[in-house]
Amino acid sequence: MTKRGKACGPPEECSAAFEYALSRIERHARIKFADVRCPQRKADFIAEAVGLSWKWWLVLWEKGKDPRKFVSALAGYAVKAARSGRRVVGRGEPCPSWAGFFCLAPGAGVATMGGSVETGGGDG
Repeated sequence: MTKRGKACGPPEECSAAFEYALSRIERHARIKFADVRCPQRKADFIAEAVGLSWKWWLVLWEKGKDPRKFVSALAGYAVKAARSGRRVVGRGEPCPSWAGFFCLAPGAGVATMGGSVETGGGDG
């Protein structure tokens, strides 16, 4: 049986500490995703990195570790995970590297010149 550490403090302190670190996490993500040209895709990557940081922050806090001591490392791992396709609610559908702009999110559609609509997603 493994012994878990106690939480670092009350939940209010946890969220306040994350809010204080949030600007550093967002700045780190903006710098690392500067090469992403599409503004919507860049915003999605940044949001996922922040979400993953929050998820991991909670886990570390409950294990008794203080994530305030390694905010940059946490943000760096979250950025790498978001770029590789990791999502807060699970992995997304992998998009071929050559598809780039043309890869559609599940449920998104594109109207063709004939008027029919093609949807993106898991058809492959």
